[in-house]
Amino acid sequence: MFGSVQTLAGRLDHFAPDAFDYVVVDEFHHAAASSYRKVIDHFAPSFLLGLTATPERMDGADLLALCGDNLIYECTLVEGIERKELVPFHYWGVPDPVDFKPIPWRSGRFDIKALTEAVETRERAQSALDEWSKQCRERTLAFCVSTSHADFMARYFAEHGIVCAAVHSGPTSAPPPRDGQRAAGGPARGRVRGRHLQRGPRRPRD
Repeated sequence: MFGSVQTLAGRLDHFAPDAFDYVVVDEFHHAAASSYRKVIDHFAPSFLLGLTATPERMDGADLLALCGDNLIYECTLVEGIERKELVPFHYWGVPDPVDFKPIPWRSGRFDIKALTEAVETRERAQSALDEWSKQCRERTLAFCVSTSHADFMARYFAEHGIVCAAVHSGPTSAPPPRDGQRAAGGPARGRVRGRHLQRGPRRPRD
């Protein structure tokens, strides 16, 4: 049986604690949250397996303790790259003209409407274009804060001669590209995604 933590948390009375012998919890780095703990504490399986790509939490929560301090397997980002199982990447820290302090923080994230208004400016778009022109100028996947932001960035890059497409779940999305598919006017050099893909690579903490 498969189920989201949110769904299970509201229906635990349908399941006896020993209903499952084997329980697998994906995205286990969230396990310290009350909703996850409610589900994990309810069940008493013979074996509990937690899976996560980001085991180190910024708040220092001990996730391994929830599994009886039993670490079955670990492969770091660097190991995965060295074993050619993950694609190497480079990070550049670039300046951001946006002041994030006034943007409301609600339920563990920025207010999406206020955040979009803050980042959807020609000044910031030009800054992104300048950095892309300096550091990359190759086929690129960019993550945006919302579908509106993705559309805005695609238009801005297109205005400056860069073939670009915004792909997201909204009605204004460009068609999702297939392998080898070319955008109108030539191969797309930029592709911006708004709340469609989950996230980019996760840098290990120093």
